[in-house]
Amino acid sequence: MIKDRSQARFWEDIWLGNTPLREQYPQIYNIARGNQDTVEAVLSASPPNVSWWRDHFGNKLVMWNNLASRLATIALTQEDDEFTWNLNSIGVFSVKSHYQGLINQNVPNVNKGL
Repeated sequence: MIKDRSQARFWEDIWLGNTPLREQYPQIYNIARGNQDTVEAVLSASPPNVSWWRDHFGNKLVMWNNLASRLATIALTQEDDEFTWNLNSIGVFSVKSHYQGLINQNVPNVNKGL
């Protein structure tokens, strides 16, 4: 569970919605600097602390405004982040749950050499 967001990566981890922000907003992810920044680092300022490789306008500006409005509702807490495994009911990694996820196509097969 994401709480203080000091360990979750803003663009790369799943913390706002069901997919990482890099997948939800690929066009602005591609022009954003600091793709490994934490959620805490980005949300520690108002407006959010995101810098860009180039200006964003048109569709990219619409996407950024959409994301910025979603971010405006986020409140950080003082509690530490907790990471849970979402492929079983107890939230703890197991080889069996990972294997079942791969077999049932619930997990992208990034471990082909495994």
